[in-house]
Amino acid sequence: MDISKVFEMEINPDGRALRAAFRAMEPTSVIISLARKLGRSVLSNDAQSFFLDMCINDEIFKLYPPSWLYVRRTLKEIILAAEKDGEEVSDGLYELHAIYLLPPQDGSSELASKCYKTFTYTVPPKSRSYLACQTDSKKFLEEDEQLVTLRVSSNMLEGGTGCSTWPAGLLLSEFVLSHPELFFGKNCLEVGAGTGMVGVLLARIGTGKIMLTDGSLATLANLKNNLSINNVEVEEAQQANSDLNTHSSTRLGG
Repeated sequence: MDISKVFEMEINPDGRALRAAFRAMEPTSVIISLARKLGRSVLSNDAQSFFLDMCINDEIFKLYPPSWLYVRRTLKEIILAAEKDGEEVSDGLYELHAIYLLPPQDGSSELASKCYKTFTYTVPPKSRSYLACQTDSKKFLEEDEQLVTLRVSSNMLEGGTGCSTWPAGLLLSEFVLSHPELFFGKNCLEVGAGTGMVGVLLARIGTGKIMLTDGSLATLANLKNNLSINNVEVEEAQQANSDLNTHSSTRLGG
């Protein structure tokens, strides 16, 4: 696959959708559907190469990988789908799948309780224009996407609900980016901040002070880690405990 073909697929909306879905650990059925769409209804050699070059050989994947088992399952399903489509499976896919059939070589467990998800948000043009005007910066006009990387529980039963992502949080994040004028310069409080996704985006659009709270100290510790991953400065943290209530909060610089 030549480099011009890779670039063409990278800027293709279907290619961007496939990479975003894999980064966010969407179900394998979604990955297969998007890969086939990219390959014009089949898992073509070009679609396979795109997955290897732009999803696996991706800087975000290397720094903040999804769960080992998720990658193993996705590779297996892609190979099976390509064979079903009558397409020749690339050697690269077979070799990578063989690696993921074994435990991680870095000594970590394939059943690790935490992994990473990276969410891709499209910033509406009106929001980019508003933010560029308010911050006197052209960078918002140039960036049509915002990425948020989060350390999350691989298994909700082991990691607790606060370290998992929820549809409500995704919708609220989209609302924040779609209506920055409602939050710009305002002090914000989020009760039950969980992974910190909404707080990350609030910090990026230029709110005032932000306080993120959660009832679990373990969730708060993970939240602070996620803020660090996304280069959000934490001004201070407070913890208050009683026999009847446990309350934790993190305040972001504004």
